Amino acid sequence: MTIFCHHTDLNNESDVEQKLMVPLLTSGPPLGLGYLRSDFRTKPDIRQIPIGKGSSQKLYYPDYVIIIRGLPLLIIEIKHPAEDLTAAFREARLYATEINAKFSPDINPCHKIIAANGKRIVGGLWDSDELKIDIEFDDIFVQSPKYADLMRFGSKETISTYCERKFKSIRGDTIFVKPLRLLGGKTVQNEELEQNGFGASLALEYRHLFNPNTIEDRRNIVKNAYVPSKRRLKHIDPIDKIIRAAKPPSMTYAQLLSFA
Repeated sequence: MTIFCHHTDLNNESDVEQKLMVPLLTSGPPLGLGYLRSDFRTKPDIRQIPIGKGSSQKLYYPDYVIIIRGLPLLIIEIKHPAEDLTAAFREARLYATEINAKFSPDINPCHKIIAANGKRIVGGLWDSDELKIDIEFDDIFVQSPKYADLMRFGSKETISTYCERKFKSIRGDTIFVKPLRLLGGKTVQNEELEQNGFGASLALEYRHLFNPNTIEDRRNIVKNAYVPSKRRLKHIDPIDKIIRAAKPPSMTYAQLLSFA
């Protein structure tokens, strides 16, 4: 019996996805591939891309995409148990090809494909129709050599190692540092500067403006410290429009009546 479920539990595509593929993705090794939920995107979060040419062209997106450090690395396609995986594997390869075309030449981050229908799990590379992995449902157990091949092929450890190589080739030898570290070591960073004499004198002389204590000082600031400017007044009209729009029609179109 397989690790995750019995073959009679897989009656449709949703069963294959929820009862087989999700446990396979999220279980830690050696039971599963060891991914976190945050490592893969599902259909609602995956971009549709046209694949194929001519009359066979269509919008397509796979069931899952493994993304690590912002790079799409592994395409996963799920099918109904009655569906053949040949077309599923081909469509996933075309999708990976379109994704890779958006990167610089020789980067090709999206390099592996896995397709499953509950009866079989197949896997291969984006640029070849040769299957590197082809296991039957009954081979999904820890002691199976074929299952061990699947673990080595698509595990998070394997994919992450490839990701690091690609990430380094994209970034090159560029080194990012915090601006504070450019100052030097802790001694330089923690060094206290001499007191700004001019600033201290200014703050002392005009403390009634910077830190008013009396009602008279506060009244003086409100009255004289705010200088009219076009930049400050530009916010008045948008705020006024919002206020007018919030008024009900009964107030907007009301007429003032005077009684003699």
